Amino acid sequence: MWRRPDATTRTTSRGLAPALDVSLQRHLLTVLCVLLAIALTISRASAATVLPMGLKAIHKDAQYIFHGRCISNSTEKDLSTGLTVTYTTFAVRESFKGDPGQTYVIKQVGGQLPGEPHGLVVPDVPRFEVGRDYVVFLPPPSNLGFSSPVGLGQGVFSVRPDGDSGPRVSNGRELTQVLESIPRERLPPRIAERVKSIEQKQIPSGSKARTEMPLDEFSGMLQEMSGEKLQ
Repeated sequence: MWRRPDATTRTTSRGLAPALDVSLQRHLLTVLCVLLAIALTISRASAATVLPMGLKAIHKDAQYIFHGRCISNSTEKDLSTGLTVTYTTFAVRESFKGDPGQTYVIKQVGGQLPGEPHGLVVPDVPRFEVGRDYVVFLPPPSNLGFSSPVGLGQGVFSVRPDGDSGPRVSNGRELTQVLESIPRERLPPRIAERVKSIEQKQIPSGSKARTEMPLDEFSGMLQEMSGEKLQ
């Protein structure tokens, strides 16, 4: 049988409401802070992925550009945001823009902590394999110390050893797209020939040859661009 609550019950019920409201507000505030932290760490890079970037644009937005080898990945809980973050350390082989020093460390949101069944995966944020070489384009670190590559994956050129013709680099996009803002007559000989072959449909769709270019010529292009010779 329903019984009308007495004065004590009514008072207690009314007293719980503000407490529940405060608890809910605190929870929502925490969620909003985490979402804002994620947005701040990758907003610049994720915005770049909405519109594909050519090499000149990636170069312009980068503070540091270097060829380096990934020598370590370390994942931990970030004290300032509460997020899982990964620190990647590179041994710098050659610098093309800025002065990264002999080693350079980047901090990115995401990763998997020891003992956790599931890690924090943020779509399109690049991950680096220890022992592999990359040419990396990096913006200035954020106020929280985060620094994902310019354009996320677009700012990471993986280096693939090739015993026959030397190392090659690729960020996964077709060369005609990556190099579209650079006059064809300013391209190095082998890269220019590769682009011409792609435009004339002489290279099959899906072939690595449509995305790769020689590391030595790519390095020379970056040196010239940093010297403002390709502006």
